[in-house]
Amino acid sequence: MPSSIWSTSFQAAAFATLIFAAVIYGACVQQVARYSYVFRNDNPTLKIWVYVLLSLTTAGFILDSMNTWGYLTTSAIASEQTVAVEGALSGLTIFSVQTFFVLRIWNVRREVRPDSLFTIPQVAVLALMALTSLVCVLTTTGFLTNPSRFPANGLTITANLLKVKISTDAVLDALVTVSLSALLQAHRSEFLHLRKDSPLEHLLVFFATRGIIMAVFQIVFLILVFATNYITVGTANTTLMPKVYAVSMLLTLNNRKTHRGRSDSGSTSTRPPRTHASDPVDLVVISFQGGAQRAHTDPEHGMPRSGRASPVVFSSSKGQPEEVTMEPEPDDFDKGLGDLRRTRNTKSSYPPS
Repeated sequence: MPSSIWSTSFQAAAFATLIFAAVIYGACVQQVARYSYVFRNDNPTLKIWVYVLLSLTTAGFILDSMNTWGYLTTSAIASEQTVAVEGALSGLTIFSVQTFFVLRIWNVRREVRPDSLFTIPQVAVLALMALTSLVCVLTTTGFLTNPSRFPANGLTITANLLKVKISTDAVLDALVTVSLSALLQAHRSEFLHLRKDSPLEHLLVFFATRGIIMAVFQIVFLILVFATNYITVGTANTTLMPKVYAVSMLLTLNNRKTHRGRSDSGSTSTRPPRTHASDPVDLVVISFQGGAQRAHTDPEHGMPRSGRASPVVFSSSKGQPEEVTMEPEPDDFDKGLGDLRRTRNTKSSYPPS
């Protein structure tokens, strides 16, 4: 890359963006640890999805740090190839989260509006936009990793591809936000399990589960990419946005209610499955139930066929027995960390002299 781009303003922007990205990356790691503890019996596909997302985010953050060091020291470490790989990882991370939210809209619409004729066209348009964004990233990566095939007007082409990508992402995120806000406006039961009465926490969950955080950041970058130096904006977008997408998906996953009571799948009772007493219909949970399977207990040996621990069975005078699988609540993770800290502090204290 030409050394002329290492201006003081560019270096300051790159360093500030890296610090902000590091904070969000730390939040992503904390959310993955929370997910592993609370939703240990989650759908295997969803668990793999989360761990792949963490791997992509981690690899991207390592390259972010390497490239920023190259920007600050004007060394050759920030080459076209490393920048291209960083951009490719960014595009794959964003695409995986966009796919997650598109599938979420698909699942919710099938439950809420099963007869709607707009479900398939809406999801198809959103999926096409996500693919368009990914193609722009991969095309730019191809140009940067093959300098011999870089066209004479390559900088103009990559600049236009960057603008198309950010514009597509901004429109896609805005449509996701509008769709989820309309579908979930009357079903805000994702806040019922939050035991801390923190308005800021409720607001953060609301923004994350509806894609508002992603939409706001992308709209800001959309404005900046046409108003200032596209290289600076593109660098900040590549460094920051994958972490914003990842933490939005992880916050959405971690703010589901855990189910404690479930009726036996083979029961002939007309009573519907229940979670907590008097719970409303939770569309946030419905949006994650596609393909999930429930473990059944073998009556002869009393062991579940899926290899999980046997659920506790309670008798009911009003119907068939109910199975209760004890799962940790989201707040148990924070309580466990607090107990661990107190235990370590007690062990490390010196006895009185």
